[in-house]
Amino acid sequence: MTMTEPASTAAATAGPVWRRGDFPKLWLGQSVSLLGDQITLLVLPVLAALTLRASVAEVAGITVAARLPFLVIGLPVGAWVDRWDKRRVLICADAVRFAAAAAIPAGVALQRLTMPLVLAAVLISGVATVFFQVAYTSYLPFLVTQRGHLGTGNMLLVLSESLSLAVGPGLAGIMISWLGVGDALLLDAGTCAVSVGTLLAIRSRVVSKPLRSAPSRGLYRDVAEGLRFVITHPVLRPIAFCSGWYVLFFIITESLLVLYGLRSLHMTPAMIGLALAAGGAGMPVGNLVGRWLAEQLGLGRALLLSAVVAVSGPLFFPLAPAHGAMPWLIAGSVLSGLGQGSYNVNSITTRQLLTPPELLGRMSAVFRFVVWGAMPLGSAVAGAVGGNLGLRNAMAVGAAGQVLCVPFLLSRGLLRTAPGQGRRAVAP
Repeated sequence: MTMTEPASTAAATAGPVWRRGDFPKLWLGQSVSLLGDQITLLVLPVLAALTLRASVAEVAGITVAARLPFLVIGLPVGAWVDRWDKRRVLICADAVRFAAAAAIPAGVALQRLTMPLVLAAVLISGVATVFFQVAYTSYLPFLVTQRGHLGTGNMLLVLSESLSLAVGPGLAGIMISWLGVGDALLLDAGTCAVSVGTLLAIRSRVVSKPLRSAPSRGLYRDVAEGLRFVITHPVLRPIAFCSGWYVLFFIITESLLVLYGLRSLHMTPAMIGLALAAGGAGMPVGNLVGRWLAEQLGLGRALLLSAVVAVSGPLFFPLAPAHGAMPWLIAGSVLSGLGQGSYNVNSITTRQLLTPPELLGRMSAVFRFVVWGAMPLGSAVAGAVGGNLGLRNAMAVGAAGQVLCVPFLLSRGLLRTAPGQGRRAVAP
């Protein structure tokens, strides 16, 4: 893939990417918005359970409503994003997310809040999030046109996501205590408004225009073209298979880890929380290390090493002794977080560099569909395996399954990379 930078932006190519051109505006808006999303993930179940007296099924429905749009409309959204102006898609999606987020505290204030309203708002926000996630991953290569800066841009965006995962839940607890549930939810609406403002402040317009090599042949054919591109690509195919397989088994260990710690390892909730926090702290470090690994080893080898580190962590879980398991869970969580953080940065960069501009939206949608589609399946498998084999054996199944994602990355096409991402990211 070759991208040329418009002459009008040539003056902005000097200096680090976080201080150059319009990227800082995108980064700021996304960092704030991601933090607001993490706060809402905790606040909404609390609101449903304490204020609306929701059942377990209704609380679980919040998560389903948030993830379901990725499965239902994820693939066609990629085709639509490739046809449309990506910057406008981002602005419209954030505006819809703002309206959906503001509807819930408005219902609280008016004493008209019901569980159907909450689920409807989450579902609408989920649909907008699908458009937003696909568009902003596809938009970055147009906004950051120099190859050497693309990896750094991805690193910074993924780093913001990792930090939001680490501090968001704790901040949510503080906000609930200080402001109450309704006002805490206003924060998410406010972060969407900030994101809209930063997107509107982006001056460059030419980079957001959709590029197409041929007239549209219909939605379904466009979707099929995106699927075919990923499945037949010698580098993207192993990354997609590895990512989907890993998530399928990672969700098994993630879903059962708290119950495993409580019932099998005799740990307190505080101890389990500390172990999980260690994993959250490892991800930002992995984001930073991943960029360096790509420079030293090339993207393909960096991906392989990152995956090996990520899958080695959960192996500690089923081996943990019934008493004194804390060091085992911390070690496993840290390694898992480090590997995931590094893998995510280099996976996104590799995909962007190897995808033609007119296919970026559909490629991103395919990967989102694979990863998010594996999540509910992994949760279902976790329940079946945990109930029939016991918690320790279920953790062993999840850990062993994650290891099996590594062979996908032994593809010769993927490993033919040259160190120094900015000079030659992926060998032809």
